[in-house]
Amino acid sequence: MSGRDLAGGGFAAILTAAFVGTVLLMIAGGAGGLFFVVPALLVVLLVATAHFLLLGLPVALLIAMHGRVRWWSSGLAGALVGGVPLPAWILLTASDLDAVGLLAVLPMAFLLGTAGLAGGLAFRATLSEVEPDA
Repeated sequence: MSGRDLAGGGFAAILTAAFVGTVLLMIAGGAGGLFFVVPALLVVLLVATAHFLLLGLPVALLIAMHGRVRWWSSGLAGALVGGVPLPAWILLTASDLDAVGLLAVLPMAFLLGTAGLAGGLAFRATLSEVEPDA
């Protein structure tokens, strides 16, 4: 995996995850009109960039060191990078989390994981050494 692949894949992953995350946020949150889309997209874009640089890039390099980057490994890594950090942080830091609060974390993990899955698959789609997966 070359530097060009990492840059192009990272750009595609960030933009795809941000777009999917914003759409899912708008659907789940019942957004209050179109004026909410641009600020939401900017915030989600910053979060997606941080997730890729701090978590996704090291995971991609680790996967590449151990063999070919496959569709399933990219999708799984993206889903984990997107869906695990924030819910895990909430569960670890919330001292008074009851059953209702715990149930509120699960849909968040699913929505963030879905955005991460899309980003991971977009990352894989941009790689130049596309070979059929075995």
